[in-house]
Amino acid sequence: MRPFRTAAVGGLGLALVVGMFGSGPATASAAAPARPDRPAFSTAAARGVVDRMIPGWSSKIELGTLAPAPSGKEQYRIGRDKGEVLISGSSPSALLNGVGQYLKYTAHRDISWSSDASAEPLAVKGRPPLPASTVTRTANVSHRVLSNDTADGYTNAYWDWDRWQREIDVAALHGINEFFMPVGMEAVYQQTMRQFGYSEAEMRAWIPMPAHQPWWLLQNMSNFTSDQESQALIDSRAALGRKIADRMRTMGMEPIFPGYFGTVPSGFVAKNPGAAVVPQGDWSGTRRPDWLDPRTAVFGKVAAAFYRSQKQLFGDTGAFKMDLLHEGGKAGTVPVGDAAKAVQSALDLAHPDATWVILGWQSNPGAALLSGVDRSRMLIVDGLTDRYADSDATADPNKLFGGTPYAFGAIWNFGGHTTLGANTGVWNKRFFAQLDRPGTALDGIAVLPEANDNNDAAFEFLTELAWQPAAPDQAQWFSRFADARYGADPHAEAAWKIISGTAYSLPADGWSEAQDGLFGAAPSLTTTNAAAWSPDAMRYDPVAFERALDELLQVSPALRGNALYQYDVVDVARQVLSNRSRSWLPQIMAAYDAKDRPLLKKLSQQWLGSMSTLDALLGSRPEFQLGGWLKYGSDAATTPADKAAVQRDMRSLITNWGGRSGVDAGLGDYANREWSGLVGDYYLDRWQQYFRSLDTALAQGTAPAAIDWYTVGEDWIAKRTPLPATPSGDPVRLATALRDQLRKDGLADRVTLKTASPYLDPAKPLTVTATVRNGNGLTSTDRVSAVLTPPAGVRLTTPATVTTGRIAPGKSATLSWTVRADSAPTTPTVRLRAAVSVTHAGSTTAAVAGVDTPVAAAPKAGTDYLSDLPFIDAQGGYGPWERDTSNGEEAPGDGHTLTMLGTTYAKGLGTNSDATVTFYLGGQCSSFSMTAGIDDDMRGADKDPRVTVSVLGDGTSLGRSGELNRTAPLWQPTVDITGVQLLTLRVDKVKDVNWYDHTDLADAKVVCA
Repeated sequence: MRPFRTAAVGGLGLALVVGMFGSGPATASAAAPARPDRPAFSTAAARGVVDRMIPGWSSKIELGTLAPAPSGKEQYRIGRDKGEVLISGSSPSALLNGVGQYLKYTAHRDISWSSDASAEPLAVKGRPPLPASTVTRTANVSHRVLSNDTADGYTNAYWDWDRWQREIDVAALHGINEFFMPVGMEAVYQQTMRQFGYSEAEMRAWIPMPAHQPWWLLQNMSNFTSDQESQALIDSRAALGRKIADRMRTMGMEPIFPGYFGTVPSGFVAKNPGAAVVPQGDWSGTRRPDWLDPRTAVFGKVAAAFYRSQKQLFGDTGAFKMDLLHEGGKAGTVPVGDAAKAVQSALDLAHPDATWVILGWQSNPGAALLSGVDRSRMLIVDGLTDRYADSDATADPNKLFGGTPYAFGAIWNFGGHTTLGANTGVWNKRFFAQLDRPGTALDGIAVLPEANDNNDAAFEFLTELAWQPAAPDQAQWFSRFADARYGADPHAEAAWKIISGTAYSLPADGWSEAQDGLFGAAPSLTTTNAAAWSPDAMRYDPVAFERALDELLQVSPALRGNALYQYDVVDVARQVLSNRSRSWLPQIMAAYDAKDRPLLKKLSQQWLGSMSTLDALLGSRPEFQLGGWLKYGSDAATTPADKAAVQRDMRSLITNWGGRSGVDAGLGDYANREWSGLVGDYYLDRWQQYFRSLDTALAQGTAPAAIDWYTVGEDWIAKRTPLPATPSGDPVRLATALRDQLRKDGLADRVTLKTASPYLDPAKPLTVTATVRNGNGLTSTDRVSAVLTPPAGVRLTTPATVTTGRIAPGKSATLSWTVRADSAPTTPTVRLRAAVSVTHAGSTTAAVAGVDTPVAAAPKAGTDYLSDLPFIDAQGGYGPWERDTSNGEEAPGDGHTLTMLGTTYAKGLGTNSDATVTFYLGGQCSSFSMTAGIDDDMRGADKDPRVTVSVLGDGTSLGRSGELNRTAPLWQPTVDITGVQLLTLRVDKVKDVNWYDHTDLADAKVVCA
């Protein structure tokens, strides 16, 4: 695919001609001397970046031009000329990337994406160091794309020009040459729809406030609040957007504008007879805009007006972002291929030879869409490249997209989560494997986190892949990254080696981001994530990760004043504490379940105290302050009414996100983040309310009072209490104090209680074992003791108290007891409970662990439905095994009537892969039968369930289905189970994605003597 076309602009009086863009020769002020072997372009824009970022060295670093590589690809060269540093490039983008690489690897003065330290010019002394040798690098792809659509909401909805200028400069220094630019595009829609019968009032009621506009541009939603963006704000954003686009063009960056693909307000047909629209329904509880049929003449008129207005307001470009039918959009009776062809034709009329940029996400772009377009003029920025296993279709974009040019993308952040981590090892393997494939369509990288300015290591690793001749050694790369940020230090290198091997070595296991913390979750004892669609468990070893904090705090005192070091210390300490929340909450739940009110109070106070500690730590760096982010909004608004609306817009996005229906659909806390002010002013209050309700429930012997978290969120959104926008406190001192505090913590330890047999046989002794894993990566345990308390009818035959000695970080020890029943217990299940005391650094922490053990009892003679028998063991996929209902994915009883191929069943089991369930038969049964298949709620054309079902007797396979999917016949086995003690049913996924695998085991029953 040819690179995008770049139009000449006059933002700085420059007409750029860059070899990669093929615009032809042109003159330019301050142009470098033209030579036959070199392209003619101005280095003035690059000089401007150097002047702004490193003014102390600006006059001491020479910038020059360079011919493209023999392959025609861009290249840069770092060398010396007459005792001065000379950096040359074949394009402004290549040149600026060379400057960034020089600063990083020769001068060890990395320019960070995240840290506000880079907002100020680098303080440098003396002369810039000369490179030891000449370094030449050639780009291996043409497109180096930055920014997810959503970043304009989650990050930069209200940024000012200074902040945008810094973002563009940093992007340029990392080789970005294409940048999504939606700022102010509401003005285009406003001007366009005015020509099709809409008043100013109607348009302003339809257009969301800026922080929510990305999803409007994606055709997911329209305004759902009473707030409206003022005309003054619309105009100022349009002016800012023009300034941003002009600056990008002068620096050799192609601004990628939103294109027009059919979004219209309600009532369009009534205002425009002859138009045809497809209602789009709802998206996550909000109403979607209608879709104007692209095949109609009216569509062509609207598109032409849209592109005219856009060009008038923002200038020209060669790339337009359009996600046709994004995230569940409905085509109705419109053939998708024909619609796509019409969308591209309208774009061609306005911008001949322009490129259609589309996000590779979920099922988009599908084969039907791709069949209708000139694929050579499309670029897919693939957001799924690193997410799924090698066997999944998304792992092979060349095949998946039928040879359509694509950029290797990564979304390591959703909603602005502050969590550290990315699938960098997957990138390193797959990028070069796909690039080296004969005839590959890979021609770019795409930096696509939903919020920008986080995970510097991920940003820099991905952008550097575009210039690497082969896959770099990841451990070595991270060691050099540490040197570039602070200067050489063995402890810094050791810290980043640990971080590389944990948070940045995540597998392709269905996720592309690391787990979020639980402090930002709507309070619950069973919550496993703060955002509904984020990982519900750790994706790396948190104990190993914690050692990175210890190493960072041993970095030489001479380097501790470095702003990037301070940023990293806060970020790593924050992550350590955030990870600990996942160890602590189950122990709080265990204390509540045990009705141990004093222990519950102690543990909840530690939780709340840690949140206050976290808030103070975050407040020591500007990058982690909510007040600073909100200040951009306050400064962008000029009237009290605008300021109030803007604050509601921003506060809503990071809490409730939308209305009540949106929260109910899962959007609540989707954009959670660990920021000072958000933690201390919002999350802390929620957990305080929740723990009070638990304490009251135990005191009164009642269920906890229900708390409407949506209303709590709305109350906070309405608050106008000023939050600090400037940092306070010493980051290193606060991180050190936190480290010392966490060394004493035993709540990070994992205590589990298991029995040697999955059931208690009244005629036999039973061994009970407590396993204590030292989850404190900062210190060993001093002493561990445990006391087992059996219930009535069960007695200990060994001492109740057992102890063990020192346990190293990440290691485990076991403590065991033997129990037996005095007689047959009167309950079907007995609960065994152990109280464990763990001492770390002289501080003792109490924990409780329990196990519910079924009492062995064979089914009654005759026919017994398994849904009426006790589970000896049950492990569900999404949600628990359901009795007599289908799987509901969350809580017991949230499914519906078992239904397969239109037939309903009153009895049976419901689950989602991967799942197992076991029953005790005691050798008393002779046969087992069932009807197994996919529940009808997952048989839609947009679903892809695939499972197998197995029957096992005492661990031996007794039968297995073929693949059960939405079209396969049901499996109806009858199995001989004579003599079987334990019957196990297992449901396994066939493909790597198991979101749709709702499986019913209807009429599952045994015949017993």
